[in-house]
Formats: sequence, structure tokens, C-alpha cells
Amino acid sequence: MKQKLIDMRNLYQIIILVISLNVQPVLGQWTIQESGSTTHLNGVAFFDSVVGIAVGEVGTILRTADGGLNWDEIGGQGNKFLWRAYFVNESDGWITGTNGTLLYTNDKGLNWAEQNVNSTNYLRAIDQFDEANTWLVGNDGALFFSNDQGDNWIDKSVTFQDDFTDVEFVTDSIGVFVGGNGLIMITEDAANSLTRINVTDKHIVKVYFINDSVGWICGQEGLIYKTTNGGYSWGAQNSGSSEFIQDITFVKANEGWAVGRNGLLIGTLDGGENWDILNSPTSSALLSVDFVDSSIGWAAGDRGTILKYSIISNIEETSDYGLECTINPNPVLDEAIIQFSENIGVIKIMIVNSVGRVLKSKYLVNKDLHSYKFSRNELSSGSYFLYITTDKQQITKQFVIE
Repeated sequence: MKQKLIDMRNLYQIIILVISLNVQPVLGQWTIQESGSTTHLNGVAFFDSVVGIAVGEVGTILRTADGGLNWDEIGGQGNKFLWRAYFVNESDGWITGTNGTLLYTNDKGLNWAEQNVNSTNYLRAIDQFDEANTWLVGNDGALFFSNDQGDNWIDKSVTFQDDFTDVEFVTDSIGVFVGGNGLIMITEDAANSLTRINVTDKHIVKVYFINDSVGWICGQEGLIYKTTNGGYSWGAQNSGSSEFIQDITFVKANEGWAVGRNGLLIGTLDGGENWDILNSPTSSALLSVDFVDSSIGWAAGDRGTILKYSIISNIEETSDYGLECTINPNPVLDEAIIQFSENIGVIKIMIVNSVGRVLKSKYLVNKDLHSYKFSRNELSSGSYFLYITTDKQQITKQFVIE
């Protein structure tokens, strides 16, 4: 009877431990940055990991030179409504806005000069394939082309009343235009002619291509579509949300991010086959997102909101208990062994990707556990985190699958 009571107590402790360990680690996370502004911000863009700008209403241009720790306001733009920022290299960039506003910098955003487009349209987006091929689009079919870094603009506007919201050229002559009411148009001859592609009637705000054939669009009611043939056909993806998705970007063919209203943050590591809704530190609408690589990015939105994404790598959490572990081999080819410095009892093991999604989770109850073998199975090549929790401490290990 006494032995049974001890067993029941042990079982009770194990149940409580399992419940208490049911948490998801945060290995890459979004945090709020102090922008010093309450103005609605519509666009964010970075030259590199330290220098970037955010733009918004009433002529607001915020600039950082330390990765977003501090933001300085650049004045001189009056009450202009600024919409998007776009950088083409380590020094040159543009800002678009209402009433034909187009601003240009060649010194990493320290100074901005207005370029004359000879338009009063709301200019929504700009894209440059190379210095001889820059494209600018806006409301009411506004379409302009420059072959001299914007010193002169050629009006190629179309006669229909739809609004262009974005454009991306994948060659010097092939480009994709998107806009309101499901507008998708393709040109193969530098906008001398445009072919309409019928996919949806929902509002589209962004198009992004990772190469000349693979791209995505996003927009109204959680809309995300993907193309693998340069935009001639599109397949719907499940974003997991009905919020208006305002912006989308990819750093690799399989690794992308999107943002939207009510603080929506979503990420994918498989080209959009699965989108994960991530914990967001804000409820403000997020209108723009920009990443410089897989480990660092920013988002901007209403009420001066600026968020920064950073990934916590190569972490090992220890405690006074002193348990240590190793993963061999690392990089992992097919399988690996987790070796513990001493025998342990109850343990939870999780494999987590860089956006914090738990891919595998397993509880082990064995008082003599000294090692554990795991297989890569369906995990693709890339960087992952092994998150180990015992009754006394937590350890995070990074490993690579080749």
C-alpha cells in the first residue's frame, strides 16, 4: 500500500510537470521598437542591417543608423502623405506618395529631393530592374518609366480607371502589375502592351518575386496566391487569417513573411504551403515589412508602430543543476544522438524552426535516460533548434540539417 502511494505521487508529479512544460519556445521573435512618433507609418525599408527608414502621414520620414534602436525624424516634407519606401542598392532609394509625390535619395536616406513625374496621381509603388529600367505605378492606371534613375519619366499610363498598387519586373521587359478589384496584368514588351490575368476579384496590394518565375501576391480577406510560371497562373494559399494582408516578402524561395491589420504577423518556411500565425506584440495595423536576411527584419504600421524581428541563435541555457547535452553529428545527415552529461528522468524534447513553429515534440519518462536518437525524417535542409526541458532546467541547442 505504501509503495502504491509513492507510485501515485510520482505519477502525479509527472502529470504536473508535463502540463507545466507545455510551452512553445521563442527562438525568433518580434519586439516593439520606440519610434518616437505616433504618426501612422505606411512603409519601412532598410539598406542593410543598420540603416533604414520608415515613412508615413504628414510628411513623416524616420531614419535609423543603428538597426532601429534610435529613430530620427527627417523634416522638410510638409504635409505630404508618404506611402512606400524602396531601396535599390546601398545608397539609392525612393519614397512614393499622394499628389504625384516621388522623393529620391543617393546618400542612404539622409537627404531627399523631389523628382518631377508630372502627375497628380497617388503614386503607390516603384520597382527597378536595373539603372536603365525603373517603373512607377499609381492610382487610375498611372504608369511611368525612367531610364536615368528618375531624372526623366516617360508617361505610359493606361486608360482604364483601375488603380495600380504594385509592380515588379523580373527582366528588363517582363513585369507584373497588380491592383484593385483583383487586377493582375503582365507585360512582355516593357508595358507597350498589357495582358490581364483573371484570378480573383479581391483587392491586391503587393506582388513579390523571388526569381523570374516564382512569386506571391497578397491582399484583401487574407488573400495570398503563388505563381511558379512568372504570373500567368496563380494558386491560392491558406494564410490562416481573414485579415487584410498589406505586405509580403521572401528572403529565400521557401522562407517568407507577411503582415496585416490588427497586428497580423505570419511566416512560412515552405514557400507558403503552410503559413504560421505568430505572436504579435501589437494590435496596430501593420502595413509594411522588410527583411535584409533570414535573421533580421522590420515591420511598420499605425500609431508609429515599428517592430523588429531577430532570431536568438547559439543559445545554451544552464542552471545550477549543471546538465549539459551535445548533438552528434552536427550538421545532421539522416539521424543524430542527443547525449546528456548525466542520467535524467522526465524530459520534453522539441524541434523548432526559425519562426518558432514546433515541428516535433516528444515526452520521455525514463529515470535512466542518458541519450536519445532522433531522425530528420521530413525536415528539409536548414537551421533548427532543439529545445530540451527537464524538471530542473531548459537547454536550447542549434543544429543544421544538410
